[in-house]
Amino acid sequence: MSARGVAQAVRLFAALLLVAAAVTLSPLPRTGTEGAPAAAAGVRLADLAGVESAARAARDGDCQAARELAPASGAGEAPVLLAGLYALECGRPSRARELLTAAGGDDADLEDLRLYALAEAATAAGDPLAALATADLLVERFPASPLSGPVRVVAAEAASRGALPGEALTRIDAALAADPGREARRRLAARG
Repeated sequence: MSARGVAQAVRLFAALLLVAAAVTLSPLPRTGTEGAPAAAAGVRLADLAGVESAARAARDGDCQAARELAPASGAGEAPVLLAGLYALECGRPSRARELLTAAGGDDADLEDLRLYALAEAATAAGDPLAALATADLLVERFPASPLSGPVRVVAAEAASRGALPGEALTRIDAALAADPGREARRRLAARG
């Protein structure tokens, strides 16, 4: 994923968190415990404010502020995933890999995004074998994901950067076959 693509994913993810919180925190019949709907969802208003502020900082290119503002824990794996996306966006692939690995869990709704970003981070960190394994895992576990095609481009780039020419050709063919349109061609050409 390009830096622009990661930034878009971070903004989308932050927006989804905010929408989920708005729905979760809307007035509902009380169950006897103040704030029970938010607690049941594992969402805290302070975490959401941090996510929104961190997303704004990352969008403005202020990686230091994004890192400081992003919630580190307390609301499940989502803030850790978000911090991993910020690290990737800010050119810190090793830190991104640590965070994205730690963010793994049972949340299948975000798992394809986590695996995609992890493949990008492994590629950026110069670990083509990890990138290829992660890309393969995403395609295997989430074949219908909108990221299963783009991750094939990441795999082709990882193989190419890792001086694995035969594997790179195989991965390029797979990326093109998975995308009968022109999007994979455009992405491959943009990546060089």
